Amino acid sequence: MRTSDPKYRKYMLALMGVCAAIIVIVNMPK
Repeated sequence: MRTSDPKYRKYMLALMGVCAAIIVIVNMPK
């Protein structure tokens, strides 16, 4: 797999987005 592959980059961006969302939700005050 090439890191320059558009599909691969989109997958990585989506994965990073999910991780960021989880961190924000966990750090949100209840």
